[in-house]
Amino acid sequence: MQTTDDEELSGLLWSKAILIRCMLKRQSESTSRDAGMTPIILPSKIGSWLFMTMSTHSNSHVVGGCFSNLFLIQSSAKKMFIPNLNSALPVACFSHPIEDFRSAFGTNTPPIEMEWEPSIYDFLNAFRAYGFQDSKRSMSVKSKIPATPPSTKKRVLPFPTLNMHYVLMYLVLCLRTKTLKLEGYDAFSFTMFFLRMQFESDIHASIVDLATICIEELLDVFPRAEWRREWAPQLVLRIAGANEGLFDSAAGWLAVARRLPRTMRGTQLTTGLAIYVLQHRIDKDPQEGATSEKPLKFPIQSGLVVDIVAGIVEDLTQKYAETRKSSKDSKKTPPFDLLCKKVALMDLALQAFLNILTAKEIKIMLGKLDQLADAHKSTMSAKWHELKTLVSLMHRKYSLENLRIGRVRSASPSAKTVLAFSDDE
Repeated sequence: MQTTDDEELSGLLWSKAILIRCMLKRQSESTSRDAGMTPIILPSKIGSWLFMTMSTHSNSHVVGGCFSNLFLIQSSAKKMFIPNLNSALPVACFSHPIEDFRSAFGTNTPPIEMEWEPSIYDFLNAFRAYGFQDSKRSMSVKSKIPATPPSTKKRVLPFPTLNMHYVLMYLVLCLRTKTLKLEGYDAFSFTMFFLRMQFESDIHASIVDLATICIEELLDVFPRAEWRREWAPQLVLRIAGANEGLFDSAAGWLAVARRLPRTMRGTQLTTGLAIYVLQHRIDKDPQEGATSEKPLKFPIQSGLVVDIVAGIVEDLTQKYAETRKSSKDSKKTPPFDLLCKKVALMDLALQAFLNILTAKEIKIMLGKLDQLADAHKSTMSAKWHELKTLVSLMHRKYSLENLRIGRVRSASPSAKTVLAFSDDE
């Protein structure tokens, strides 16, 4: 482990010699039959060394070898089904197949557990080494994200994408196996950290994808009651609040809403964020020092969401479509960009209730959106085409066939119905 030869070190790691040595040592020290049932404890220094080497070493084979050992230990100690453990992780990027502890060492081998357990500060130290802000509090800093990132000097050292890649994958494993214990504020800080990471200009696309998976796992860390009462509203305020929000532009809020995971809690957060922006932020100029409006109580009921969206659609139609003939400014081009953002946010707010919405409700709203788009037809405007496309996609998404998905159909065919084939005629 002290060698400076990368080939020798990678060979040591990929051969699993460290784990095998712990097993052999356990066998030589065992004196009773029950000893074979108790876990093999990996010394604390070895566990911390594997993580430190994975997060800092410059050789890809060494970094991958460290992760391979840590993955085997996680699959052994928690006895998780491998497809569940590595679900959505970019396994195609590996240069080796994902190994199962039981298939590698046999079903009768006692599990291996690490005496060392990763903490939030281990990951904080790794992120600090990569150039991110260095404290738990700064992970949820209130500073705004500029709409266009300022030009920066070229980095003297390249960003350690490989190390960050494996550290984030190990973080996902620790969250799924509950090896990493996070309090509510810790999970909140990490969530905001990964949301901000989505908009870093120098981050590789694979890191952004892994950050989304981390957000997906972190949202499930919050206890149910605390999630509804405290943390979901706090996340909405930190993203779109007048004072503490990440952005002051509709494009930024829409980008965050689109990047949230499509899990149960991710969808709840998307709905809450979209409704909050539509109600309080998108076309309002908050006064300096004004306090942010409180988000709606989670989970937001479908009827309330439909009423809010229907009211916004009615106002937009009245303002930009129905008064077109009588208004003196009828020939004036409406704010297509703002309309596109509003329609996209309304779509995000409604998509959580695809199986609850009725065809009548959707038909009325889509009809008014068609009226809005057709009232100011402008084939030379790219934003008008974007608006028309958004409305067309909503027609497809909320079509009668899609609204039926997941519902119990009253007129279902009988199982005893005789099928007639063309060959029988």
